[in-house]
Amino acid sequence: MRKLASIRQIKDINPIPKADAIEAVTIDGWTCVSKKGEFQPGDWCVYFEVDSFLPADDPRFEFLKKSGVKKEPSGRERIRLKTVKLRGQLSQGLALPIDLFEELKLCQLGEDVSNLLDVIKYERPEPKVANAAGHRPDVIKKTDEERIQNVYDDYKDQFKDTEYYATLKLDGSSCTVAFLAKDMDQVWSYEAGVPEDEQDNWKAMPVTHRDKGKIGEKIVCSRNMQLKNDPDSHFWKAVKNSAIFSTILYIAKQEWNCEKSFAIQGEVMGPGIQGNKEKLNDYRFFCFSIFDISNQEYLSYDECRKIFDRYQLEQVPLITQNTIKPFTLFDDLDSILEYADGQSINAKYREVIVFKPAYDRSAPSFKVISNKFFDEGRG
Repeated sequence: MRKLASIRQIKDINPIPKADAIEAVTIDGWTCVSKKGEFQPGDWCVYFEVDSFLPADDPRFEFLKKSGVKKEPSGRERIRLKTVKLRGQLSQGLALPIDLFEELKLCQLGEDVSNLLDVIKYERPEPKVANAAGHRPDVIKKTDEERIQNVYDDYKDQFKDTEYYATLKLDGSSCTVAFLAKDMDQVWSYEAGVPEDEQDNWKAMPVTHRDKGKIGEKIVCSRNMQLKNDPDSHFWKAVKNSAIFSTILYIAKQEWNCEKSFAIQGEVMGPGIQGNKEKLNDYRFFCFSIFDISNQEYLSYDECRKIFDRYQLEQVPLITQNTIKPFTLFDDLDSILEYADGQSINAKYREVIVFKPAYDRSAPSFKVISNKFFDEGRG
């Protein structure tokens, strides 16, 4: 789980050309802009990662409100931290002196203080859909890879001999197609988290039942919701165009005799989705992982690729066809970050590469965000 707000140490400080009031501070693998003279190398700070959702009513974040506030589902106002460019310097996150936070005086270096400061992760709002069948089952894990800047020092020795596939992260809508075996004993409530005044309507919706005569069921989910079949939904257009909805039952029979619950996760791309940066003419589903629901673990990417190839399912593009050992191939963090630069499918710049362990299920995946994407036009 990401440490959105944590106690960190200032590693280095560098001037920003033609800037008298600000300077660039380095924290682990991150560089952000701070007031000149606010820190010295070795100082402790509170570092807030990009995509932290800060409480707008906390006076310590007042200076950020000029950039705008957003509302979380409860209606509370928050401030989203984004990568920005100040005087030509990329600023990724926010560093504030630890002295501003009296409540953290007993905390240790490296400690996650997100809960103490009421910092949550910003989630891009999903389009409101009329075809929601309930909440996405919580037995299907959501993908959320750690960023390389946070883990490089921990991973560089531990996983130096681990082989990875470098895959392109596409900017679309997260989608999951799952097969739930008939003997799956995990039960979830569609009413969980639904406002009380709406629960009668939700309870009236048909929910999932596993009849003895059936071998299991197929479901389609967005990042947060399970979806009813809707021919006008871009999710359903994509899964039907890709044939994944009709294929997943065959996969269940051929691979696991319908005895395993699993989910194929991917990115839905096409017209009207996140600006359609790849300029696709129709809706497509790009597979990127298979989650073993029964055993609560991801398959290795080599296992995924073999299944995707066997059943002719479209996959997210590979940066190279062969596996690489990133912590052996690249000498330092900067070299890995530079590797992320390059073209996407059709967009001028790609935003993210996701490194997925080729064979070792226990090894972590991680993502590398291209600085060039932000530096030269955001794709």
